[in-house]
Amino acid sequence: MTAEELIQNCDDLPSLPDVYLRVKEVVEDPNGSMVDLARALSVDPAMTAKVLKLVNSPFYGLSGKIETVSRAASILGMQPIHDFVLATSVGTTFSKVSSPIMDMNVFWQSSVERGLLARLTAKWCNLVDSERLFVGGLLCDLGHLVIFQHIPDLAVQALNQAKTKKKLRTTCQLELLGFDAAEVGAQLLKEWNLPLSYQQGTRYHMNPSQASECSLEIEILHIAGMIAECQLLDMPRDQWMQWITVEDKELQALTDEDLDGFMAVVQEDLHMMLDLISPSLARATVSS
Repeated sequence: MTAEELIQNCDDLPSLPDVYLRVKEVVEDPNGSMVDLARALSVDPAMTAKVLKLVNSPFYGLSGKIETVSRAASILGMQPIHDFVLATSVGTTFSKVSSPIMDMNVFWQSSVERGLLARLTAKWCNLVDSERLFVGGLLCDLGHLVIFQHIPDLAVQALNQAKTKKKLRTTCQLELLGFDAAEVGAQLLKEWNLPLSYQQGTRYHMNPSQASECSLEIEILHIAGMIAECQLLDMPRDQWMQWITVEDKELQALTDEDLDGFMAVVQEDLHMMLDLISPSLARATVSS
């Protein structure tokens, strides 16, 4: 079996909600307007409320209250609105997923932490579209969900091997399955027809050198992904630095102090972002 075959054979593969598909269509339309975006969101009042809550949150730190989606889009641009709707759609879609052998609260907390860390690193690099890195980080581990749902025994075996042998989960999955969660996740995003940048970020974030064109964005996701992986597997800090391999000179200049500062901000923003994406995820994380 290949990663592509696994995705194609998933009869219960979730689909993204209609409101996201409408927003995506507007953003990709060269003639799409702020009014069109607001109209697309109006089919889901709950999503509209979440967008406005985000725009008025400390996440953006804007002065003055923003009361309409069209006003929010005129200030932030249409792409950040699209990215947040995508993040929220993924959170809503998968918040209903349960697994008897995978702690979903830990999974979502780790995913949001990775996204926040990627965003902070992108801002540190002065990337204009740093919000896209948040979404990219959030998407990176979706392949693990698919594997745990559909081949749970092998998923657990790979996880146990990773912890015992101090290896990456994806390395152990490759040895056991012939493919890994990064490939599965990329295939899922392809099935959803998400932008190629998200597909490539998910596919290569564990091994940037395998990408035909390794971008700064992929290397940022690599840093965030490796730190999240080490935390999940209870690896010491020095393991982070051994597994992180980047070519960008600016990223090579990141220090332990920089990463400590990023992680402190991540912890400050974590519950707020979980609550924005899916209140049920935030409640579950607090109670766990």
